[in-house]
Amino acid sequence: MGSNAYATIAQLAAINGTKLADFESSNVLEMAPLLQKLAAVSATEKAYHKYLRKTTGAGVAFRAFNAGANLSRSQDEVVSVTLSVLDASFDVDVALANAYTKGKDAYLAIEMNRALKAAFASLEDQIILGTTSDATGFEGFADLVDSGMVIDANATDSDAYTQIFMVRTAPDGAAVAVGSDGQISVSDTYMTRALDGSSHPFDVFRTPVLGLVGVQGGGVYDIGMIKDIGHDTFDSDTMELDEMLGALYAKFVNGEPNLIVMHRTAAEALRRGYTNQGTPVPVLDNWNGIPIVKCRACGTLAVDELSG
Repeated sequence: MGSNAYATIAQLAAINGTKLADFESSNVLEMAPLLQKLAAVSATEKAYHKYLRKTTGAGVAFRAFNAGANLSRSQDEVVSVTLSVLDASFDVDVALANAYTKGKDAYLAIEMNRALKAAFASLEDQIILGTTSDATGFEGFADLVDSGMVIDANATDSDAYTQIFMVRTAPDGAAVAVGSDGQISVSDTYMTRALDGSSHPFDVFRTPVLGLVGVQGGGVYDIGMIKDIGHDTFDSDTMELDEMLGALYAKFVNGEPNLIVMHRTAAEALRRGYTNQGTPVPVLDNWNGIPIVKCRACGTLAVDELSG
């Protein structure tokens, strides 16, 4: 499991029985950096996943001998997630595949690699943005975060804005859930007819690639978010972004967050802030020891308009 104390999707999920970590195209996660770090769990059922969401921590008190104490118990709720179908099936023009100099099978392998890369990149977008990314998909961090774990940066400009997520990822925390016992099914390629943009038919090789996935949100204190960060929200000289991260970190009262998810432009804004305050940082890959994962789904910040 590498340096993590939990399995990621590379160790959990398998394509026709071969773990992603051992798959012949081992770079299928290169466009999904969060999936390389996020905990993964097998769904409790093939198409559904149930988990306990802690809503209140246990109360503890000291007491004197022969005296009672007013204790409160922790509280949980059962959450049921309907997994979504991740469809990476692809068609290839028969004539094009047969014309490839290294042969049809080699061309199909190239297309398989491209399809899987795109599928995992889309899965990562859904994990972060949820129904904002694709309304037909499962709920993600942006849907599941509790209102008490959100800091609003109140961007008012009309330019692009971004958001930052802080999560505690673990088998009992925020995780990606994989159905069908972790299997991503690649069925045999077959020839069929497809229609072009003008509804004219042509022959294709079709390869079905299907999986079932969803998000386990963990407890109330396992996902935090800074939303609506724009270039007018803070100036990189003031370190306001660093202060907001500190305020968000303080909200994690029941466990340490172990991942921060942001767009690379937000990381650049934070890096400029440190540099302008006299602490040059060539590359920012963590905040106070918490790894930063840079993901496209968080939204681009208009970094060129920041000072510094």
